[in-house]
Amino acid sequence: MRQKVIGLAVLGWLVACGPQTSDINQTPANGEGVTIYPAETVVTMTADQTGNAVAVRDGRILAIGGRDGLEAEYAGAVVDEVFIEKTIIPGLIDPHVHMGLSSLQYATPLTPPWPMATPDGMVRGIPTRAAFFERLTEIVADKPEGEPLIVYGFLNLEHGDLVRADLDAVTTDLPLEIWHYSS
Repeated sequence: MRQKVIGLAVLGWLVACGPQTSDINQTPANGEGVTIYPAETVVTMTADQTGNAVAVRDGRILAIGGRDGLEAEYAGAVVDEVFIEKTIIPGLIDPHVHMGLSSLQYATPLTPPWPMATPDGMVRGIPTRAAFFERLTEIVADKPEGEPLIVYGFLNLEHGDLVRADLDAVTTDLPLEIWHYSS
């Protein structure tokens, strides 16, 4: 009897620790309730999952592959071309990359304390207080008069404290916001 109980416990443990399935994987392979999102490219974290489309049902990824193959596998699926000229990174959740925030920051003139990679290449570092104000003065001089200006990259640990008198020495005619490097 004891061996039978141990055997059942081991079996239960193996089932509990085994691959998990969901009802989404138990449904027949048809297009009912499936949306296929074709894209220019699909980037995954594994080399064996490649393609240019993603099949989704009930908010869960069913498959990644070629558009034609997914349309054949999920016959009758809705095809939504909202991402047709874009890149899809399915299932990627990494809130630390601050995608939206960096999009805003990179759209401003940059004054980082050290060299910084951007979509347009490397931006030189501004390592000292004097260099920061020299660069800020250049940025202000290039800005059309009367338009507000947001500059990203000031770091008090490298550039020192910042007070209104410092900014007034650069401009008093322009609305000016200095966005700290830490965001």
